[in-house]
Amino acid sequence: MIEANVIRSKRRSIAIQITSEGEIVVRAPLKCSEKIIEKAINERMDWIEKYKQKILKNKEQNSEILSYNKVLFLGVKQNIIFQEKAKFEHIENNFIIPKKYENLEPKIKRLITKFMITKAESLFKDRVEHFSYQMNLTSKSLKICNSKRIWGSCSKTADLKLNWRLVMLSPELIDYVVVHELSHIVEFNHSKNFWKLVSSILKDCKQRRALLKKNDYLLNLYR
Repeated sequence: MIEANVIRSKRRSIAIQITSEGEIVVRAPLKCSEKIIEKAINERMDWIEKYKQKILKNKEQNSEILSYNKVLFLGVKQNIIFQEKAKFEHIENNFIIPKKYENLEPKIKRLITKFMITKAESLFKDRVEHFSYQMNLTSKSLKICNSKRIWGSCSKTADLKLNWRLVMLSPELIDYVVVHELSHIVEFNHSKNFWKLVSSILKDCKQRRALLKKNDYLLNLYR
């Protein structure tokens, strides 16, 4: 059988996904045989290979971010500069880091992660308040999450969760995720009415959604 991560659950059909690492993930019904799963994969092999090529191209284009040689913050690549007797700080498009940490990648990641989460908390609160007012909606709570799979979520009780890595993206994409999740307070689905609500706030929501998908690789960073 073709190498794939098979996840069985109480679903009725087979769904195939490609992760940001190029892994094939198959979601299948509990009693679905391997033969049927392999057939489903083979039928979509052209799409799978095409999508994998997109992932490889994306990795090449973002190699500096993936290797932690640069930092993405609000959609802009930031430099990492090591200085003697310096304290950690963010100045313009530069992260200043004490030189003693130059070869300590885990420490560098922790410093940048802490900075990002702090910025995310204040920025997300502001954007949720902004669009809640515009959409005449009220969320029950807002929490920062650390998910490997999603940028955000909204529960049936209007509790919002936003992935702190959103702060790496441009303000336009952050706003898209905020509006998307707030819309679930009214439409707890992805129906036509749901997308109608999202597009009433963001006319170019389809373009933003497609661009967000290209940045899914960021969900695996700083772990």
